Amino acid sequence: MNNSRKKISKFKICIVAIGIIIFFFSFLWIASFVKYAIDNINVKKNQENKIYLKAGQTKEKVLSFMGKPEDIWVARNKQYEIIFFREKPNIIGLTTVTIGKELPVIFQDDRVVGWGYPYFNEFMKKSEAFSGIKNIINAYEKVTDER
Repeated sequence: MNNSRKKISKFKICIVAIGIIIFFFSFLWIASFVKYAIDNINVKKNQENKIYLKAGQTKEKVLSFMGKPEDIWVARNKQYEIIFFREKPNIIGLTTVTIGKELPVIFQDDRVVGWGYPYFNEFMKKSEAFSGIKNIINAYEKVTDER
């Protein structure tokens, strides 16, 4: 009798543990899906609102209509800042800047001086403010050119 109670208790513990594990992974899956859905709402907002970008706008103004940035790069001298806004849907779980999926907006002294990858590429070639990042981008372009 006592032996069968131990078997039942172990069985119940296993069932509860499996239930907790399933709940945990279900929660993670739902949370990542919700984040993906919210990110895609921001993507749509950014795609629609980028037409309102104008040279000379303040960073505060741009953030008010573009929404949450994907990433922000600040130059060592703090004179330049590049803010990336997601423009294409993200893969679930991917949160890094992916060249080509963001809209870079370049600020000088808190004012927009340009946006988009053509401007960004020219800016990075001429700028010394982001020299470390420029080396990474040049290496990336070299690798992709060799493919």
